[in-house]
Amino acid sequence: MKLLIFDFDGPINDLTSAKKVVADDVAKDLNLKWSKENSWELINYIDQIYEAEKIYNYKELINKSLSKMAVNKLVYLSDQEIDSFSESFSEKINKVQSISKDIQSIIKELKRKYEGVNICIYTSQTESNVTKLLTASGIELRLFDKIYDRNYFEEQKPSTVNLLKICGDFNVTPEEVTVIGDNVAVDLAPASYLNMRTILVNPFVTQSISSLHEIKEVLE
Repeated sequence: MKLLIFDFDGPINDLTSAKKVVADDVAKDLNLKWSKENSWELINYIDQIYEAEKIYNYKELINKSLSKMAVNKLVYLSDQEIDSFSESFSEKINKVQSISKDIQSIIKELKRKYEGVNICIYTSQTESNVTKLLTASGIELRLFDKIYDRNYFEEQKPSTVNLLKICGDFNVTPEEVTVIGDNVAVDLAPASYLNMRTILVNPFVTQSISSLHEIKEVLE
């Protein structure tokens, strides 16, 4: 292994937990009729709309997600409440995000174990926001050899073209690369197509299998 490619949101930055905390807090601040299930539903809509439409503005993304939830009668909010929720959410989300300092010791250990390995971040966030979050969490930026953000490439994730460009930057073959992400379709499938090793980070999965042939053994 000569190159490790980390997705940022998920493996390094626990954005899902941050979204839930902010959704719960905003609903409470606005005195809305809101349940824990509504927070998870909102997160699902955020992720679906983001992946489909690549909306990077949080206020617009939350507004669209809540509007769809209202149409589907998952929440009962007025247009004014949706606007207020969206504005407050967009203001709070970056303040709530945090990165475990364990990532620093993990990266250092990987560099010691795999001498000469390069480690980079490949993210749909902006580099400025990534470096801001890393710095605020006390993470040494020098641990990462490069940060590839959404403005670096012409294509957005998922993209085999981008992954091959990263390989070229580090002068490695796909077989010498490991990709670590929390989204199979966006992070890992393109890497797998290129014969890169893939590692899924997902705290919500009890156990995973590579094919249905393993299901009987797993269930026993």
